[in-house]
Amino acid sequence: MSQWERVSRYVIEPEVAGRLGGRTVLDTSVQPSVVSHLHYVIDGWLGSQRLESFQCFIASDSFVAAIRDAALTGFTIADAEVELSIIQPMLTDAVIEPIGTS
Repeated sequence: MSQWERVSRYVIEPEVAGRLGGRTVLDTSVQPSVVSHLHYVIDGWLGSQRLESFQCFIASDSFVAAIRDAALTGFTIADAEVELSIIQPMLTDAVIEPIGTS
């Protein structure tokens, strides 16, 4: 049996491309904290389909569809408010498309 046949758990390490925005609603009175509204500000995005910031993950629609198709569990999918900071356009000439979690 190869090492890959024995793997039963995978770790996904998304890109950290920004930060929680000022309109994030975060309840820190419970542990783990509960985010009821995620406002994510992109400071420097390299184009990954997966982003993260303090216990929240942001994924492209195609990535969300793939994890739904795989019937994975242990997470909640919700919409997020995503915006570009004023420094993002200076970092890349790439075409930037919105990333959603719907």
